[in-house]
Amino acid sequence: MNIQTKQDVLDILSLPEAVFWAQVAPAARKTCQDHFGNTLLVTAMLAYTNICKNQCLYCGMRAGNPIPRYRIPPAEILSLSQQAKLDGLGRMFLLAGEDRNYGFDHLLQLVSGLRQQGYSIALGRRVGGKPISGTARRGRGGICPEV
Repeated sequence: MNIQTKQDVLDILSLPEAVFWAQVAPAARKTCQDHFGNTLLVTAMLAYTNICKNQCLYCGMRAGNPIPRYRIPPAEILSLSQQAKLDGLGRMFLLAGEDRNYGFDHLLQLVSGLRQQGYSIALGRRVGGKPISGTARRGRGGICPEV
């Protein structure tokens, strides 16, 4: 299979179930096997703040959800992440609500520290409600957003 466009994805999602399992699933399994072999890729997921200004109904971090809120400072995260690294984790997915008081400089400190510890970092394309700038994407703090 050669999936290149949004329309290709939409076409696959609209296939009858039997066709999907007969054609798409085996191709996906082969691609995964060719790329990863028989390995299990483990990624640590770190929600460094669950404070959010938004009301997205699908999200547990939404502003109106009555949950205890937290904001973990970068120094504390880096201390805890060292133990996770010793336990064998090598990838970190950073997750957060849109917290106006967890600035980009905090995030850069966090990412830089995690990179120094040897982590591979994955970020979404937006941080704090704003797109990650081209400067940040090209190397400030080692940030390279997933696409």
